[in-house]
Amino acid sequence: EPSTFLTMDFFEHETQATPVVAGLTPSYDMKVQYVVKVDSFFLDYMCTHTLRIELNRATGVDFQTLGMAVVPLRKAVEDLEAGTAAGR
Repeated sequence: EPSTFLTMDFFEHETQATPVVAGLTPSYDMKVQYVVKVDSFFLDYMCTHTLRIELNRATGVDFQTLGMAVVPLRKAVEDLEAGTAAGR
């Protein structure tokens, strides 16, 4: 059975990785929280960058990247703005 894990990079923080999980239907139960200063530099980053999440297969002490998802961060800013405009 394959052993896999996810990695992700966000803003000016270190790469985060889930624990290695074995099996054909892995469940990566992990929450990551970041402390950020919300200023114009950060908002520009959120509007122009993506969150890249990579699926990796562990092979001993090495790994092989199997796939990648790209999540636009702009949507989070738009959702926040919509919530603020709606009085939430």
